[in-house]
Amino acid sequence: MFSCNFNSVTSIGDRAFSGCTSLASVTIGNGVTSLNGFYFENNTNLTSITIGNGVTSIGEVAFRGCTSLASVTIGNSVSSIGKEAFSGCADLESVTIGSGVVIIGSSAFYGCAGLTSVRFERARTLFDADYYPFISRDNTISLQDAYTAGGIGTYTRPDTESTTWTKISL
Repeated sequence: MFSCNFNSVTSIGDRAFSGCTSLASVTIGNGVTSLNGFYFENNTNLTSITIGNGVTSIGEVAFRGCTSLASVTIGNSVSSIGKEAFSGCADLESVTIGSGVVIIGSSAFYGCAGLTSVRFERARTLFDADYYPFISRDNTISLQDAYTAGGIGTYTRPDTESTTWTKISL
């Protein structure tokens, strides 16, 4: 297993690490501005991602199917998370969504059955209304309702079977 740190890189080619099963962790530095799509799709041993403050958008299916992914931290300069960006990341437990994220695309975290903690750093982030971004329809509605009422903070659910999200901290 190996880790990648993209501190001095300014761009990453489409599908650059798609299906790379030896990649365990990724840190994307501030020089990269966009992750347009398919970059790390189906990297089954990838466990953590840190997305730097240079990235302004995460494209469609960028990390789809990274089944071992446990945590994601999205930098404050990211303004949008694309359709299915993290879908099918079954072991994903926690996500921190930076203060710049304005919209989360359809099915962005769909099928992330292990997700039990979501931190929002922005008071008003829009969820795609056509398709549900988080886990399932019921989970998205419950999380969206809690977030709309509570704003910035960390939201959790007691276990992976629950559809009830509760704000636990600012």
